[in-house]
Amino acid sequence: MKTYVLLVLSVLFFNGCAIFHFFQPSAQNKILELSDTKRLVQLGDPLKGINITSKDFSIGVNSQNVPYVVYYTTNNSLQLYYFDKGTQKWYLYNSTAAFSGGYNAILNFIGDIPYVAFKDSSQWGRIYNFASPTPSSLTTNAFTVGSYFFSYATLPSGKHYIAYTTNIMGSNTVELFDNSAGPFQKNFSFSGVRSMNTVDNLDIKSDRDNNIFVLAQFYSNSVMCKFDAGNTLTKYPFDNNMMGTSFAIDGGNNIYYFYHHYDIAYVFKTYYDIRNTGNPSIDNYFANVFMTNGGVMFGPQTVAASKTTPYYCYCFALQLFSYDTNISIFRVAPDGAFKNICIVQSNFSLMSDIIMKMTVAPDGTLYMGSINSNAQNGLHLMISRLE
Repeated sequence: MKTYVLLVLSVLFFNGCAIFHFFQPSAQNKILELSDTKRLVQLGDPLKGINITSKDFSIGVNSQNVPYVVYYTTNNSLQLYYFDKGTQKWYLYNSTAAFSGGYNAILNFIGDIPYVAFKDSSQWGRIYNFASPTPSSLTTNAFTVGSYFFSYATLPSGKHYIAYTTNIMGSNTVELFDNSAGPFQKNFSFSGVRSMNTVDNLDIKSDRDNNIFVLAQFYSNSVMCKFDAGNTLTKYPFDNNMMGTSFAIDGGNNIYYFYHHYDIAYVFKTYYDIRNTGNPSIDNYFANVFMTNGGVMFGPQTVAASKTTPYYCYCFALQLFSYDTNISIFRVAPDGAFKNICIVQSNFSLMSDIIMKMTVAPDGTLYMGSINSNAQNGLHLMISRLE
């Protein structure tokens, strides 16, 4: 059993991405449901033309609760689509020029204006305003992206923050690129976040008070960095035995942590903790077991939380059973109560590659996207709504 768990979790946590081996459904709407829980409803037809090498996308919802998705296409450009709830169809909103690049795109909104951060064809990081007649760069400056890892957050005030990793004299270092002081530039107040260990995950989010939080996972150790509006950086190192750490922040400033650990009997367990963003440190490690022989996905858009009441956090979780393996969506309340509310797919032995992401709309609706492949649609992207 230990070998099987290690094999599955090596897939679960590969390169910090939400990549799984997933079964090919015979029909697009075959979603397993639990009694007295939720179901996923597919929005429109699957989207196609996805770049087979990148296989990446990002989903978001504007202030009017309209879902959007951006993905890297076969002609090496970024295309942004929105979903019309009246016609129940996806429509192209805007796109960049062909062969301009668009790796690892991250979609965010300030009001109804969509912004996308991505790596261009020269591996430089960019932020584009997609509401212009032609998507346009916000700045002539760019941030250096020497590796896969960067993350992007926006504030209602119009501020943009990019956390990214770079290697300085053999040390993996997290830096911040933002426009908090006016022009886009490296923020030198954010410093000293580095490790000789490899980077497994990097995530940036904000709370309702416009504080910025950056989680950096350096293999078996991680640190939460709180960067307030006054450019004051406070670092909260975590226990060195934590692996695969992820987090989300709801509208009540509750911060939800998920992390993994082998206990003294070498049993793999997933733990969770809920803190307030005023003090994001974890006081009692390995106290709250989320599941045994299973894990919570970590990587871009694999954990999300609602910004309006009722406050909830959602995550993708892989559960290992002697007879089957399920990928589910779990819901966690601020009081710590949690529930498996929807089995997304099951049967690990029949799975093929898939990438999964989620986001929560301003009205509290959860949206999920997934890229997979089957004989009917080839490589395609599906967006669903949890009901």
